[in-house]
This record gives sequence, C-alpha cells and structure tokens, in this order.
Amino acid sequence: MRIRFFTAAVLTLSLFALSCSQESPFLPVAGIEDSVTLEVSVPPGKILNPDVDGSMDINFSYDEMNVLPDRLEVAVLDSTGSMVGESEIIEGSELDSKLPSIDISSLQEGYYSVRLRVFDKDGQLLKETVTPFFNSKTSIQIRGVDVYPPEFLPGSSGFLFPTIDAPDSVYLRWSLGDTVLSSGTLENYRQGLVWKAPEAEGVYTIKLEVFPMAPDTTY
Repeated sequence: MRIRFFTAAVLTLSLFALSCSQESPFLPVAGIEDSVTLEVSVPPGKILNPDVDGSMDINFSYDEMNVLPDRLEVAVLDSTGSMVGESEIIEGSELDSKLPSIDISSLQEGYYSVRLRVFDKDGQLLKETVTPFFNSKTSIQIRGVDVYPPEFLPGSSGFLFPTIDAPDSVYLRWSLGDTVLSSGTLENYRQGLVWKAPEAEGVYTIKLEVFPMAPDTTY
C-alpha cells in the first residue's frame, strides 16, 4: 500500500461553497448569475502580509444585454461573520468606471472574508461572492512529510511526520478525500500523526493544509 501526499500552505475552496455557507437575506435572480463577473484579485484562502499587501482589486463586468446592475456593496467580514467597519457602496455611473481598491492595510492580523453583492435598480440581488483570506505576517513553508514505515499494509498503523518551517501556533489539517483525519496546532504534531491505513489495498492521497490560525469551522 502506497501513500501520496499533497501539501499546501493555504486553504483553497470554491466560491460556490463559500457563498452557500454564508447566511444571507438575499437570493440572486435565477439564471442570470453567469451574466455577471464579480471577484477580487486574490484567490480564496490567500495569506496576505499586512506590511506588503495593503489592498485588493475588484474584477467586475456584466452582459448588458441580460442585466443592468445599479449598486455594488463591498464589505469586509471578520471570522465571526461580523462586518468590519462600514460597507462601501458603489452605484450608478461609478460602476462603469475603474472601481476603487479594497483597503485592508488597517486590519489586525486574523481571518477575514470579502463579501461582494451587486443589485439591480429594484434592489434584487444579481450576484454575491464571499472570498476568505488570512491577514498575517507569519511565514509558513512546508518542507515535506516523512512516513514510517514507508509502505503500509492494509489496516496497519504508522506515523506521518510533517517538516514545516513555522511557529508551533500555526494550524494544520490532515484530510483523506472529504474526510478530515485530524487537525490542530503544529505543536501537536511535532511527534507525528498516527494514521491507520484503510483495509482495502490502493494508493491513498493525504492532503495537509497549514494556516496561520484556525479557519472558520465552515471550512
């Protein structure tokens, strides 16, 4: 039995899943979401350094044959889903000009999301996106994962030893497919993770994700 590893320093999730995980009193108009492009300039789960990355841009366009947006709301949410400061409203002819960047330079280190909502003149939601990101100065580098024994017999147990250049406080999550095997701070895994192989023979891919701090439980 062989094991393959996938390691990543950031969380990557689809916007669809993120949007569905956020409770909202608005529902987008059915069938027209594809007519609107609405996203920020960083991928979901990006680790931004507040000393370097002070802002992010908005990518917004639409098919004027199908929709006519009237208002764009921009909000930054903290890890509890509460709004940080006031939302920014961009409306009317301003939507056809270069949109202002989202200023995140004053945010404290932590886990945040940018929520974008675009409405038509009747107040109907046309599209909503929620993009999570980390604001942190923590440096994370995954060197690899050592396995003992190198090969597992079906149903046997062994150790997975991560080699990571980061403080003990960073948060790890081990997954096999959609199943989370274990999660916690790096300090908890300095002596390795005990893993029991499935009973069926095969090649198994274990994913290791490392975050500056624990992400929202939704993810």
